[in-house]
Amino acid sequence: MSRPCTPATAARCPQPARIGLNAAGLLEEVNAQAQWLLNQHPHLIRIQDRRLTVPDAAGLQQCLQRAGAGQLAALSLRRPGRLPLTLLAEPCPGAPAGAVQITLRDPESERPAQPLLRELFALTPVEAQVTALLAEGCRTSDIAEALGVQANTVQAHLKSVSSKTGCRHQAALLSLVLRRVAMHPVAT
Repeated sequence: MSRPCTPATAARCPQPARIGLNAAGLLEEVNAQAQWLLNQHPHLIRIQDRRLTVPDAAGLQQCLQRAGAGQLAALSLRRPGRLPLTLLAEPCPGAPAGAVQITLRDPESERPAQPLLRELFALTPVEAQVTALLAEGCRTSDIAEALGVQANTVQAHLKSVSSKTGCRHQAALLSLVLRRVAMHPVAT
């Protein structure tokens, strides 16, 4: 049984941040996760007079037009010294023609959920922790230091993870995890 996502808990909800726009480009719906992201980044993306606004107005307009015409479109919202927010626009399923569904992502507010990694791939708690740290960009030497073990111990855990996931290379493992199979928004 799932609990409803409220503004107070939006940062921990596993649902995507979504905004619905009608064919005229006017706001129809904002879920709690999207509202949380809007509140976190008012200088980068906001709603003004029922319209979505970003610094790259022309890029947003082109993105929305493509999505309204039935195509998938994306826009990168750059932040100095940080990973960009991404905006994915697509036709809104089940809505009148021209309606657009926006999905927002902040890659810095998503982390691999260790319980999901354990459940999905039958990993031990330490294997899940090593996998999560690797997916967050840590080097194996950093992981070893964080866990208080030798680098070869981390490599042994990764070898076991590779066996359990069927991924022969770290790049394949990262791709599997980062494709959001076990990614979960967290509070920043």
